[in-house]
Amino acid sequence: MNKLIETKVGKIAITESGSGETCLLFIHGNSSSKSVFSKQLSSDLAKKYRLIALDLPGHGDSDNALNPQQ
Repeated sequence: MNKLIETKVGKIAITESGSGETCLLFIHGNSSSKSVFSKQLSSDLAKKYRLIALDLPGHGDSDNALNPQQ
């Protein structure tokens, strides 16, 4: 499921899958986006864990940072 979360620096795009009490958070590196984790989000991990991948500000579907100093 894709969502946009409102934050102080704008909207952050996340993709969630799976369910479970334990959450695994996937954070991409420079010049990338949450899409690099598509295989993990649809893998057997989703049977046991809640999986969340996010786009950092200025990447993918997230807003650019309102103030780069933040």
